Amino acid sequence: MPKLATTGFKHYRDYWQRFQVTYIRIKLEFLKYLPDNMFEPYKVGDILLSFKKEGSKLITNWGEIQPLIIENGKAGEYFELSSPN
Repeated sequence: MPKLATTGFKHYRDYWQRFQVTYIRIKLEFLKYLPDNMFEPYKVGDILLSFKKEGSKLITNWGEIQPLIIENGKAGEYFELSSPN
């Protein structure tokens, strides 16, 4: 099971999530917190964020996890696709 940790101003979150993968979409779904977690804002089943492939672009759709810069909160291209070496 993949583990995800997020850090930011005055927070640290450590949890397990489930990846829902289709040919063009990946969803990160919250499962449970780990013992080192400091806050518990998510519920089981919450979609943390998802990605959709559109041609050569990877479009991010924010869920419960939001970017620090408010203007980046709408869906868009924030990450790049790369091939493993």
